[in-house]
Amino acid sequence: MAVSPYYAEYCSFKTTDKTSGAHLIGADSLVGDRLKIVFKPNQDNDMVAWVYNKFDKEVGVFDNRISRRLQLCQADGWEIHAVLSAVLVSTGEDGGAHYSGEAAVMCFSKRYSEEFNTFLNGVAGKIAEGTRPALSLKAPAIKNVIESHGQWLPRDNEPKRKLSKGEAVVKDHLKQDEKMIELARKGNPGCMAVGWGFIILLVLGAIWLLNSFLHFLPF
Repeated sequence: MAVSPYYAEYCSFKTTDKTSGAHLIGADSLVGDRLKIVFKPNQDNDMVAWVYNKFDKEVGVFDNRISRRLQLCQADGWEIHAVLSAVLVSTGEDGGAHYSGEAAVMCFSKRYSEEFNTFLNGVAGKIAEGTRPALSLKAPAIKNVIESHGQWLPRDNEPKRKLSKGEAVVKDHLKQDEKMIELARKGNPGCMAVGWGFIILLVLGAIWLLNSFLHFLPF
């Protein structure tokens, strides 16, 4: 394996308007979700890598450096993937909230597609728990991934990214309610039952509250 079949790093991306910001902070973009990368021109007509969530909603764009690196991977015929690892907010010069994201970007040779897609799923699970597995792998670690068919995961973690002045984390792990959303996405019967049970309790509570004032029920 003279030439590495793998490249990965944590990369920041920026939202482009209020709509992409809303899609990024919303429930359709959860930490640990796979993102889609699409190459298209920006307003300066530069070909850059745009980021979409799993529901095909634009959530931001990578800078020129990352875009060029990803284009090189694409030119080599590699698979290009990304996982949402954090969402941040900062105050702009206009005084408004400006949202940005961070993604674990991973590219690899299609020759090892099965191994590295399995590996990426494992990394995404760790990210959803709030950790940042080390992505910069040397040759022995890459060999471990391939020989374990993607089951091997790095023991080392990268530290949380340093926040700039005025910047704050919106989300960098799955919260309990977001875990329920993810289970509901997958059609988990137990989660759906809990969700419907909660709705029924809310309705019964509202009926009881109204009846305490209006006395329209015989109890």
